[in-house]
Amino acid sequence: MLKQNVKLLGTARDAHTRAKKCRVDNGQYQDKIKKARDYVYMSGGFLNGKYLENLLGPESTVPTRVHKTKLR
Repeated sequence: MLKQNVKLLGTARDAHTRAKKCRVDNGQYQDKIKKARDYVYMSGGFLNGKYLENLLGPESTVPTRVHKTKLR
């Protein structure tokens, strides 16, 4: 979220934007999470390294898996 849009938090416009632009948990997203987790846990990569920044940064994702997730 851009700093200039913080004032919109909790408004009807904010709710509409969140509903319209929500992240879809699909195979592509899961693949990115798997790559990131393998990099950290299997290869000993850094959480604040360039690889993760390049992989996850554009969508501001984090390498976290949620147990009860449905793929779309």
